[in-house]
Amino acid sequence: MASQGHVGYPEPGVVEHTTKLVEIDQLIVEAAVKSAMAEKTVIRETVEGEFWLYLTALHRAEVGLAQSVHRIGSASPHPMPVIDVEKAIGWVEGKLGIKLALGQQEAIRQACQQKILVITGGPGVGKTTLVRSILEIFQAKT
Repeated sequence: MASQGHVGYPEPGVVEHTTKLVEIDQLIVEAAVKSAMAEKTVIRETVEGEFWLYLTALHRAEVGLAQSVHRIGSASPHPMPVIDVEKAIGWVEGKLGIKLALGQQEAIRQACQQKILVITGGPGVGKTTLVRSILEIFQAKT
């Protein structure tokens, strides 16, 4: 699952996927999961009431990254002046001749309030347009 970009994955999905992949009995896979947890090569964590499994090194990396993001995000105030976000969204739509999707509008709101913003998505979902919109707004305010 890690090779597909997953840091963690719900335990039932890991067991099911592994059972199909290696074509062995599910009970053997479940025993291997327990053994890996005992050896501390796999960590089980509850996420929204569901057990998730993480390779220990990936779990450590994810927790470390989350702590760093929190530290950076809360260390000092946002570097930009206060922005009237709704006005800025309308302005940038007019300037670029576009209509931003609701998710893009929310991302702009977050960019104006948070110092760190992670933008993800597959090809053609509007990441470049979003980044360009944020940069136009920020450049206008500097």
